[in-house]
Amino acid sequence: MNEPKTRPKVFISYDHATEGNKERVAGLSAILRSKGVDCMIDQYEPNPPKGWPRWMKGQIEEADFVLVVYTEIYKLRFENKDAPGQGKGVVWEGNIITQELYDSCGINTKFLTVVFDDGDAAHITDPLKKQTYFQVSAEGGRDFEKLFRELTGQRQNLPPLGPIEILPTDAEPITEARFDSPVWMVPYEKNNFFVDPDNQLDAIQQNLESQGVVALCGQPGVGKTQTASEYCWENQDSYSYVFWITADNADALDQEYLTLAKAMGMTFTDTDDLSIISARVKDWLSSRADWLLVLDNVERWQSAEKFLPKTRQGKVLMTSNQPTGSHWLYRMPVDLMSPATAKAFLSKRLGAPENSEGLDAVCEVLDYLPLALEHAGAYIESNGIDCKEYLELYREEGFRLLGEEGAQPTDHQAVTVTYAMAFRKIDNPVSINLLKVFSILAPDDIPESLFQGDALALWEGTLGELSSNVDLRNAVSAISKYSLIKRESKTKTLSLHRLLQAAVWQEMDNEERKLWTERLVKVLSAVFPEPKFENWDACRSWVPHIEHAANRIKQAEVETEYAALLLNQAACYFHAFGSYAPTEPLFKESLEIRKKVLGYEHPNTASSLNNLAGLYESQGRYSEAEPLYKKSLEVYKKVFGDEHPDTATSLNNLALLYGSHGRYSETDLLIKESLEIRKKVLGDMHPDVAASLYNLGVLYAQQRRYQVAEPLLVEALKILEAVLGVDHQNTRNARESLKNVRREMGR
Repeated sequence: MNEPKTRPKVFISYDHATEGNKERVAGLSAILRSKGVDCMIDQYEPNPPKGWPRWMKGQIEEADFVLVVYTEIYKLRFENKDAPGQGKGVVWEGNIITQELYDSCGINTKFLTVVFDDGDAAHITDPLKKQTYFQVSAEGGRDFEKLFRELTGQRQNLPPLGPIEILPTDAEPITEARFDSPVWMVPYEKNNFFVDPDNQLDAIQQNLESQGVVALCGQPGVGKTQTASEYCWENQDSYSYVFWITADNADALDQEYLTLAKAMGMTFTDTDDLSIISARVKDWLSSRADWLLVLDNVERWQSAEKFLPKTRQGKVLMTSNQPTGSHWLYRMPVDLMSPATAKAFLSKRLGAPENSEGLDAVCEVLDYLPLALEHAGAYIESNGIDCKEYLELYREEGFRLLGEEGAQPTDHQAVTVTYAMAFRKIDNPVSINLLKVFSILAPDDIPESLFQGDALALWEGTLGELSSNVDLRNAVSAISKYSLIKRESKTKTLSLHRLLQAAVWQEMDNEERKLWTERLVKVLSAVFPEPKFENWDACRSWVPHIEHAANRIKQAEVETEYAALLLNQAACYFHAFGSYAPTEPLFKESLEIRKKVLGYEHPNTASSLNNLAGLYESQGRYSEAEPLYKKSLEVYKKVFGDEHPDTATSLNNLALLYGSHGRYSETDLLIKESLEIRKKVLGDMHPDVAASLYNLGVLYAQQRRYQVAEPLLVEALKILEAVLGVDHQNTRNARESLKNVRREMGR
């Protein structure tokens, strides 16, 4: 086993002009420092006494390693090709780096190239272009472990060298390893009414073979998802693995790496963050060819491209409402049905001859839109009427809708009218209430468990006569007979089309929207699991519904503590998982609601302040985190007093923030104050006491005060082993830190 070298000194050279670069560099530096690397960036030195040029020169010359973060702007400035006067810092650092490389005759062991996105590798300049680059992120990233090994000298040992294998003359071809069982994630049953007179499924197959990535694009309701599903069913023998991901939330798409990792049979631990899981998934997709990945309802092409590995051997099929494509995919338009195709579909759906009276007229009035035709077929069949009678009812309903105050014609009027006709035919009050709840949730994979068992009791009778699974089945059947929802028996989930969901929401007035949103939010806040590692899978299944509910909370202007709690829980899950984009707006919305409902001086408001500060700290946004931590501490002291566990935790959090960017004297005082409170309130043998001892020991170790750090870490380890056990992650961390300190002491 390789022993880490003496604590390496690292300097990061980067530009401030690239959007988000400053925050990502701060995050990377914080992670390196937390792992014992003495990393320095200009954000830690706001005003160097000797001036910036000398400070930069000194940092580069004294560093064991310099991480050069390449972007398009950095390249321009490194080569002094940007506008005059722009980016003087990068120009100056570029000159120093170039001179050092020249003096070393091109032999480089000091300057390591780093990118935050693989696409930035194209901007790496000579003479560093020939070096290996490391793709990292503010949270670690794909190549972080490789980079960390390089910086600390912990190279991986080579496998043992065996004898040369003698191969037979006619060697068997090497075959790719396969998992024992295939994967099938298509959430829809095969559609026996599907018609394909234009051979669209064959065209998809041909384009996938030639292009690799195909996107089915068109307006909502034209049947993109149904076409993708039917392609999977017709070609299931062509793939060993068929993955299906709903991609309608671009900011949370990275959560689906966990879905794919589970389907691929991967296992991981509570220390594996999103960057590690995504890297393993991308490696899997890059290493084999017998898979199809469907990304359904893609919101943004850029997010989908980032989600996929740069190199892949399998096939990708997407659906999207986007009107234009992108350079890296092949766009296939999905249009309205032709009159002949629409007629064939409805004829097949009704089991009636194509020359039936009124068939042409129904297709025409519904604009040849597949979704509307499906609803019409279900309505005609369920009510035992013919096409002519349906037309009369449709026209009456259309006039009524367009005659309502504030009603406006829409691009999908046919769907709105067919929905309204079906909705008015449903005579089960529970069914109607369920549809109202469905309009607030995500449209796919709504768990029936939300209306069963303990969860059912949380509704307090507001859904109507619903007290058993039989009642639920009857209510669902009353809706599904009009093709308004689909039930997946294997997963016991329900799904409905987004257009129908929007129509239900529109059907309610503002007061009713607020009422049902408040009811649902109260239930969701109770059923959403605690966001910790062992609950990740359970949390992930609820997250899309909570995100949709979050939007409805805003639209309906719901301001309750249940709403704040739900938003906070979802944000904590995203934060723990390392997915920052959706985290901030959820934390902020939760905080705003709590300030309005509970006031500033309430422990829950303080908790929201603390959580938002923690997010900013993990992103390296220290100047934004500090005032929030301080305000949180102020509230805890006012509400609970100076000697309370929450006050101690708040002190500890502020201390760790100071420690992460070198404010050691303030860190020392705050940790000691926190430790004193915890010992007094919780007793000597409490995990929180051990946490304070551990933090203080790590602080002293960072300052190379090893003689003082060692007994603190010994005491922390003793408590953790006794209370949490020898195999708990906190115990292992303390043991490893103590080992490192003793190594530095030469023991």
